[in-house]
Amino acid sequence: MSTRLRSLLVALPVLALLTLPGAALGAKTRTKVEPARTTGFVKVRGTNGWAIQITGSTTSAGSDRRTLSVYANGPHHEEVTYQRFPGRLTTDGTIEARLPGVGHIDLRYEPAEHHRIGYSNSPGCTSAPFTIGSNGVFRGTIELHVTGGLTTVDAHSAHGELWPSPKVTCHASAHSKARIEREIETTGSGYESLFATRKLDGGTLRFDVTSFQFLSPAPPTRLVEFSVTYERRLHGMRLTAGTRVEGENLEGFDLSPSTGTPSEATVEPPAPFLGSAAFTLASPTVANWTGDLRVPIPTLGTVTLTGPHFKPSLCGSGGCTDTTPGSHVTISTGGSFGGNFFAG
Repeated sequence: MSTRLRSLLVALPVLALLTLPGAALGAKTRTKVEPARTTGFVKVRGTNGWAIQITGSTTSAGSDRRTLSVYANGPHHEEVTYQRFPGRLTTDGTIEARLPGVGHIDLRYEPAEHHRIGYSNSPGCTSAPFTIGSNGVFRGTIELHVTGGLTTVDAHSAHGELWPSPKVTCHASAHSKARIEREIETTGSGYESLFATRKLDGGTLRFDVTSFQFLSPAPPTRLVEFSVTYERRLHGMRLTAGTRVEGENLEGFDLSPSTGTPSEATVEPPAPFLGSAAFTLASPTVANWTGDLRVPIPTLGTVTLTGPHFKPSLCGSGGCTDTTPGSHVTISTGGSFGGNFFAG
């Protein structure tokens, strides 16, 4: 993981605090305990150039039987995700799951190599300094038929890992908005984003572009991500299909003015996105989202990403527009794919 990406992950929780109302920022000191947890990762190849990752987590006391997720990553930036299906991961690496209409998973873990995982806590938090993780082989059955015939998996073994994390105890104190802003400035990052959502065929379609600007260490680097996701229910599961392009110093996202709350933005993402879009603020609570921006989405085909049915919002260094009442900027670490998994 690069130094800049590590800095980004440090900054994210601080940025998230800025989205909380003032009362939350002024809360009294409190103690929060995160129990020890084991996270499992399994990777396997599907047909048509797709890669599949199965992830889940559990605590020593057991957990909800719906904590597993299946992520399918296509050769042209496509993504399909299944969540909230019946399944479980145990601390010894047993995985059992049934995905209605998609397939089933039944695996037992055989560790091959153990390694030490170090942990560095945020100020005010304490935990054991390290745990012992492992990589190895999951044996059993993985049978999956991704919606729309995009890819299939019929495997009896797959490489994977188990990552235990220690119990963490945090004593959180009140943070003023000024202090949070100083912490963000210390990380050397600037955050900009645009999102537009609409209802479509019983689900929700969302286009996002986010940008983090890192001023140090030199030279300055801008991390940019363009993504579109379509989420709906499928046989009781949560199905998410989308397309994502990310990288350093990508062009195609510009907003203005450079200070204060932005009021205009242009978006022209790289392939497989097609066309462009423009955000213009018509009034403090009304924005126009126009253009011919479109993209192929798994299970949907090529979808138009602009028009009056979308509700857009724009955020810059000075705040966010009030064009989506009741909405807040949400920032989370993680993502659909484990950072080290499809790299290997």
